[in-house]
Order: sequence, then structure tokens, then C-alpha cells
Amino acid sequence: MQNICRFISTNNSPDPIQTINFVYERETSAITLPKTEAVYKVCLVTGGKAKICFGSLEKEVSKNDIFFILPAVPYTISCDDEFEYMYITYMGIRAGMIMERLGINRREFVFEGYPEITQLWKDGVACKTALVDLVSESILLYTFSAIGNRILIDEESEAGSVSGNIVLAVKKHIDANFSDPELSLEKISKLFSYNKNYLSTAFKKTFKTGIREYLNLVRINNACALMEQNYTNIEEIASLCGFNDRMYFSRVFKQRMGVSPKQHMKK
Repeated sequence: MQNICRFISTNNSPDPIQTINFVYERETSAITLPKTEAVYKVCLVTGGKAKICFGSLEKEVSKNDIFFILPAVPYTISCDDEFEYMYITYMGIRAGMIMERLGINRREFVFEGYPEITQLWKDGVACKTALVDLVSESILLYTFSAIGNRILIDEESEAGSVSGNIVLAVKKHIDANFSDPELSLEKISKLFSYNKNYLSTAFKKTFKTGIREYLNLVRINNACALMEQNYTNIEEIASLCGFNDRMYFSRVFKQRMGVSPKQHMKK
């Protein structure tokens, strides 16, 4: 494994995050009347199920889910008898900045399925009292990073899916319009509203060939098909396959097939 060195940007936040308490609620009762908190509260469900309601928005949580309670936002909790959770309360301007960065708000406050951090929380809440400030802050930041990492992975996966759809659409467009002499990487990138370098790279990653190369491949393959149908006029074949320059067609054909168009027809 190679050495890894990653530089961290300067933190311009005016104050640090301050954790206030770290609690394991094993006997949880429903909160039927709207309640508010003065600070942030991140909660990890360790058992049972519950419904968290912020105003008219209600979301269900179960074991290994994370949910957030925001300052001054009224909420209620309805839960089953098995519901239990741990939570860390915290405050600070940097905390708000991280929440905004991760898109945590009164509409997006539940994050499902984080079993990988449950044991860390359980070990942390049992730490020595003298270390609870360090442990709770470390676990809070680690929880933020776990959520952020999952968000980035999901975004990359979605981007990959979008990219895949785009390159398939590009291929289909080339297959249907190869005979257009104006068809080019530049024209295709404008049509699909993508940077030509990005589009060509994405296309090559999927089909192992660039857009220009694929366009020429389709054109030459069709030229060969026309020759097999007894077309003999080189200029006509070139035109039907999207080449408006006979000499350029002959050059591309020879690069691809190893022989000139005339030699290919003789074969």
C-alpha cells in the first residue's frame, strides 16, 4: 500500500463544537405534546421503532437509524415499547455549518441504516467521566463524517447512472445520424449540453473508444456494407457515410481497414 498524504483546508469557523451531554435512553416514553430543545440533538436508535414528527412532516425510525432534533423546532415522538436510543446534545456555530453542509434540516433529519457506528456509540457512552467531552465530540464528528461519506457515495453513484444514460443516448444518436457530415464531437456535446472532454471521457470509459473514433468506426463499417451491396463510386459511398471529403474518407478508411477503399472492393 502506498503512502497517503491529504491536506486539510483551514477551518475558518468562529468557534468549535461543544458537546453538552451523552445519554443512553433505555426507558423511553412517547412525547405526545410538541416539545422543543435549546440545542442540537443527534440520536442513534438502538432498538424498537418510533415516528418522529416535525410539524406536519413525520418520519419513521428503527434500529441503527440516526435522527436529529433541531433547536427551537417543535417535535413529537410516538414509539413502541422496545424503542431505545442514545443521543448527544451539542451547540456551536460550527455545528450549524456542518449541518448545513450535510443538508440536515427540518425536512431532512433522518438517516437510515448505520450499524457500523452503533458499537462505537455504546463504547463511548461507557467511557470514563473525565473523558466524556473528548469521546462525545469525537463520536459526533465521526457520525457527521459517516453521513457525509454516504451522501458522497450516493451522489457519485447517481452521477455514474446519469453518465451511463447520457453515453447510451450519445451512441444511439451517432448510430442514427452518422450519415450527417456535420455530426462531430463538438456538435454532439452542444446537443447534450455537456463539456466535450467530459462527454468523450465518459463515452470511452463505457465503450472503450472515444466519440470521434466511434463515429468513424460506424461510418467505415457502413461504407464496407455499401461496397458489399455493389456500390462502387467512392465519392458516393463517402457521401452516404457522412464524409464530405473523398480524400479524408480514403485516409480514414485505410487507417481502419489497412487497405484503400478501392483495394477493399477488389477483395
